[in-house]
Amino acid sequence: MNVGLWIYLAIMSLVLLFAVLGNALVIYCVVRFRKLRSVTNGFICNLSVTDIILAGFVMPQRLHDITHVEDFHEGEARDGI
Repeated sequence: MNVGLWIYLAIMSLVLLFAVLGNALVIYCVVRFRKLRSVTNGFICNLSVTDIILAGFVMPQRLHDITHVEDFHEGEARDGI
């Protein structure tokens, strides 16, 4: 692998880490502090949950796809099924 790919992977890994930790902190603050419990912050909390799901499941798969260039063989495709 070349140097550019390593730099890209390092940056994306940091983005993944900060996305999960930052959004977890938002959720923690809304749940922990009673003063922050409002409808608007509930929506922000919902966005944080979806962002954690995106960062936690999609980004690692994307990093895997970038680093593994060989094709994944899923079996033969048959017509009529």
